[in-house]
Amino acid sequence: MSSRRYWSILGSVLAFGLGLRLLIAFVPLGQFGINNFGFSWDMSTFADWMGTIRSAGLHAYEADPSINYPPVFADILAGLNFVGDLFSGGNPSRAIQISVILLKLPAILADLGIALAVAYAARRWYSEKAALWGAGLYLLIPVTWYDSAIWGQVDSIAALFMLLAVVLLVDRRPELSAVATVLAILTKPQGLLVGLVLAPVFIGQLWRRQLSWRRAGFTVISAIASFALLAAPWNLRSYQSGTLGQVPIIGDAFGLWQQAKSSAGLFQVLTANAYNPWQLAGYFPLVGQYQNGKAAWSPDDLTAFGIPASVYGTVAFAAVAVLVFAYLVRGSLPHRALLGYAVILVAFFDLPTRVHERYLVQAFAILAIVWAPKIWDRAALVLLSVANVINLHAILSGGLQVIFPPTSPPADGTVIYQHHGMSPDVYGIANVPFDPGFTRDEGVIYAVIVIHTLALGYLIYQLVSSKRRELQA
Repeated sequence: MSSRRYWSILGSVLAFGLGLRLLIAFVPLGQFGINNFGFSWDMSTFADWMGTIRSAGLHAYEADPSINYPPVFADILAGLNFVGDLFSGGNPSRAIQISVILLKLPAILADLGIALAVAYAARRWYSEKAALWGAGLYLLIPVTWYDSAIWGQVDSIAALFMLLAVVLLVDRRPELSAVATVLAILTKPQGLLVGLVLAPVFIGQLWRRQLSWRRAGFTVISAIASFALLAAPWNLRSYQSGTLGQVPIIGDAFGLWQQAKSSAGLFQVLTANAYNPWQLAGYFPLVGQYQNGKAAWSPDDLTAFGIPASVYGTVAFAAVAVLVFAYLVRGSLPHRALLGYAVILVAFFDLPTRVHERYLVQAFAILAIVWAPKIWDRAALVLLSVANVINLHAILSGGLQVIFPPTSPPADGTVIYQHHGMSPDVYGIANVPFDPGFTRDEGVIYAVIVIHTLALGYLIYQLVSSKRRELQA
């Protein structure tokens, strides 16, 4: 395939993916009288944060500790404020309205960025055909545009930086990978997951002398400098007390950790509506509750043989992480490194407790690379996407009543920040009036759990097989 033809096809795919998302996101639902729609509570929460940033600037986290997304996301919200001011004609109310309307745009643009990163990686390590298939599948499988363009979720923003971090390190550009890693962590707490792949790949490259210790030093400097530039201005030190906690950069790092712990502690439950095996656990398993439009979450301190469920989940995920580490630290194949990253993301959805239905969305960026070359893997990607959309649709639509279990304050004194913002109606944001339909049927839920679980097993098999094939070659 000529280079001109390749870029022509890729450009057409990107244009179609962008047009589809813009059409879905910004065309009003006239028959329902809705001009701005999505997962209204989350979007109104983002709008509240924009208001705090507008009034408090870089002191926003101190003014409202309930802002539980890190500073890069705050930068994005500040950018939307700037765009609103720029096109408001000096009208403050109009500026806010424009900024709120554009809340879906960053995630949509991140989808396009992911498709480009997928195309780059697949073309470099597989083939041009795989690159076009990967980019096209990522943009067209329903889970990606359903998450960003319909519901206004922002998972793709962190997914973009996480994917770039892995691709750049596998490409032996660790300094840029360090910057992408910091961007991922400072966008959403789940960005920390990428470290479970970067660490063994980086150690392995140093061990095999594919990277020099001098470049390793520059990589650390890149990470520290980018963290200082992006995090320190937002004064995450406001979460800390004591002398050390007020030291710039060090205090901001501790503040970021405090923020991540607080976010993780908000939902101490077996599953926060993710269709994973934890749906089947508890005194009243969730799998049999959704049919009545309710979900009474079970706390993850329930014990079996004296051990809390949260420990079982953590140990299971840690075991997979150790397996991935063992395979990646010893091998240099790009395919294996990318597979390891896919295993980590799918395992994080299937195994630990406290997982939300959207936590698998970030995995589709890497799956669009590793499953693009072969037709049966592409079919698996589509099937897994449909299964996860069923999970998303069941939870985000139809007014599901979630009943939180009573919780006790953390023993270590960690402050859990609860958000109490303005109603979505204030911003003119409405939930999409979808009917959940069959997506809450018990048999359907079982089927989706099986598909989610089999995806992890298949990826682990592929990871193990990649080592065997290398030894046989």
